[in-house]
Amino acid sequence: MNHDLRNILASVQLMADRLEMSSDPLVGRVLPKFIASLDRAISLCQNTLDFGRAEERAPEPRRIALKPLVEEAAEAAGLADGAGDPAIRLICEIPADAEVTADPEHLYRILLNLMRNAAEAIATTSRPGDVAVSLTEADGATVLRLRDTGPGMPARARENLFRPFHGGARQGGTGLGLAIAAELARAGGGQLELVETGPSGTTFEIRLPD
Repeated sequence: MNHDLRNILASVQLMADRLEMSSDPLVGRVLPKFIASLDRAISLCQNTLDFGRAEERAPEPRRIALKPLVEEAAEAAGLADGAGDPAIRLICEIPADAEVTADPEHLYRILLNLMRNAAEAIATTSRPGDVAVSLTEADGATVLRLRDTGPGMPARARENLFRPFHGGARQGGTGLGLAIAAELARAGGGQLELVETGPSGTTFEIRLPD
């Protein structure tokens, strides 16, 4: 599967290279984000084998601007304006000058997983909802909090939180995404934890070394 997917992505990459010659202004605006997403997919294929047998690459933490990374993950998760369900609103409470020390690719993957889960949870209610991202400090750590107004996690998902292949939060889910997100957080010296979940929504916290 990995081999076949990489071949497909290589074909898409060739087409993207041709698009770079286009003078269309819309192509000019969209193409850089398209290529960045494509590069991420290719990189993920190159660095991933079967879960549990292959190790993630060692984190490479550095000082990064947080808000652009959050917004990029939100767009990929379909939460940005015009990118997904207009009934689901992103509330980004991250200061424009906020910086954290983290591996940007690992943190992006953690955020993307949490935001997709939040959007899917809200969508099951058939009601408008919010996904809010905020930043604070506590006990010598930087805390990135993600809160949604979904219906809360089912009992099975709570009981098997961060355990792959033991049932995810949605019907037919594997729970693999949260397991990988927690592993990435630990690798960087931090922690991903569930703060609360219930009928009014779910809150996760990503604790990063200060």
